[in-house]
Amino acid sequence: GAVKSNNKIKTKELKLFYYIDDVSLVEIQDSSECKCGEQEIVKKDSIIVKVDTIKSVSQYDKAKDKPLVLNNIVFASDKADLLPISNTELNQLVAYLKQNSLFQIEINGYTDNTGKEEDNIKLSRARAKTVADYLVKEGISIKRITYKGYGCQNPLVANDTEEHRQMNRRVEFILKE
Repeated sequence: GAVKSNNKIKTKELKLFYYIDDVSLVEIQDSSECKCGEQEIVKKDSIIVKVDTIKSVSQYDKAKDKPLVLNNIVFASDKADLLPISNTELNQLVAYLKQNSLFQIEINGYTDNTGKEEDNIKLSRARAKTVADYLVKEGISIKRITYKGYGCQNPLVANDTEEHRQMNRRVEFILKE
């Protein structure tokens, strides 16, 4: 008689590790372009790789109930006109505020100690308002925003050098629930 053979194919579990190199960050124009929080399936050479997107911690999370300086906000000298270089930072803040819609934001403007204090308070308030106006223009509700100008109060460092005065000319914000 015929001999039945029981053929079993042994399979080994295949484990792959990918090294990701040459990654770039690309600014998105609209938050709907962002796929944050979604799971994506990437197909490469007939191997399916599941990619879990982990919500990253933002630098702006540090501003919960304490001030955080917006480092890349630049104004024209002695004016409240934002320079275009400020848009990148402000757009990141807008995206953060859209993702964290429960937060209220308080924007605080400061100057150095040169000039009249009354003028410094007006300038610092105008600069804080300019940032607030930018946020509103980009879709953040005015109901979530307050702004104040403090002039040369609360310096970060002594106003003894031009570099220090520049550090004291700043816009900060605080997030509150």
